[in-house]
Amino acid sequence: MKKQEIFSANPSIMLVIAFFMFCVTNALVVLLIATFFPDQIVLGTLHISRTWAIIHSVSSLALAQTFLPSFIRHYEIKKNITLSIKKWFNIYLVINAISLWVIGRLADQLGLGLASWRIVLALAIILSVVQKCSINKLKKYL
Repeated sequence: MKKQEIFSANPSIMLVIAFFMFCVTNALVVLLIATFFPDQIVLGTLHISRTWAIIHSVSSLALAQTFLPSFIRHYEIKKNITLSIKKWFNIYLVINAISLWVIGRLADQLGLGLASWRIVLALAIILSVVQKCSINKLKKYL
């Protein structure tokens, strides 16, 4: 069975692949930035370890990044328009920024503390660029 046949027979598998890809890329970026800027990004609380903080916050972020664009795609189909790559990048930037801000507000539950909205915006930009690169790589392999 060819790859195209597998994905056409089960298109929801792409959501699963995208979710895990977002989890991995988000975890790497958040961990790397938290390592270099520990005063700006805090992982963990008194009761949540650093590892669980990464798992909780990154999976919450990946859920938003995986499922919210489906609503944009539905709007795109409903209005019979096609969004450009630049607009999709901006959509992911907004999704990342809002999701990170919400996750940062839930620091006691998820374990990811962000110092200010500037850090949220900078992290959202970095995540959007890394995600664009990883999506392009993923498209080549699938």
